[in-house]
Amino acid sequence: QIDNLSPIETTSSPIPSTPVRAIHIDSNDNLWLATTEFGLCRQVGNRVFRNYNTDNSALLSNTITAFCEDGHGRIWIGTVDGHLNYVDMSSPDVVRVPEGYKSDIARNIDVVLGMVYDDVNDCIWLMARSGLYYYDLGRSAFSEYSNVKISGCLSAFIDSGKMLVSSLDGLYVIDLKTLKAEKKEGFPVCMSLIPDGNTLWLGSYGEGVYKVDDWMSEKPVMTVYSEKDGLADNQINGLILDGFYLWITTENGLSRLDTQTGELTSYGMNDGLKSMSF
Repeated sequence: QIDNLSPIETTSSPIPSTPVRAIHIDSNDNLWLATTEFGLCRQVGNRVFRNYNTDNSALLSNTITAFCEDGHGRIWIGTVDGHLNYVDMSSPDVVRVPEGYKSDIARNIDVVLGMVYDDVNDCIWLMARSGLYYYDLGRSAFSEYSNVKISGCLSAFIDSGKMLVSSLDGLYVIDLKTLKAEKKEGFPVCMSLIPDGNTLWLGSYGEGVYKVDDWMSEKPVMTVYSEKDGLADNQINGLILDGFYLWITTENGLSRLDTQTGELTSYGMNDGLKSMSF
């Protein structure tokens, strides 16, 4: 069953009517919404949200693109302008600006397309069109990853001490202890990726969903799920693994892949969706 949260005009804290770019549920089960031109929203009651924007808070942009949560009780917020904010969950009504946000390196960051917290180096990695960056929480400083130049970073995932970075240049694996990078040849450009044990799921840009078994080996085995298999669209925007179900967001609806049987189920507006673009 699909339950839609639509704007409620009579509330003082409405659900945003502009596109939602990202959703985050923090460790305290609070729901956060990243919106387009409406700022940041935090759920404070049943279908009631507190809105933070550039007028009522220290938020640096009203178009939010990414979230991540660090190991110190803070929610980090990336924006379409390459800015970074954070909220300490001990005082969630205050949006803060990190030190160093006016540095030359910080100014080089364009749109933040993804973020991930690295507990090995205690930093926030930032995936941007202009490259790969990180914010060192101990030094309160921005840096650009310089071991290898990676352009057009799209998404990342940390698993077992390694960070997988998807980019327009290909797929890279970075050892978080040495910070050395290895490029994995033969992998498609993907908007999202999720490691699942020995399997890697990739959401490609126009070729559907890739299941890559033994992905760290020299001869990984690839299986592709596309529109001909029942996928809603071959252009994948995002992936979420929920048990043995893989949820797939596209420009033409939602799909759910049973990773045990390979069965695909797709959902559109006839099934109750308010939009086809996710």
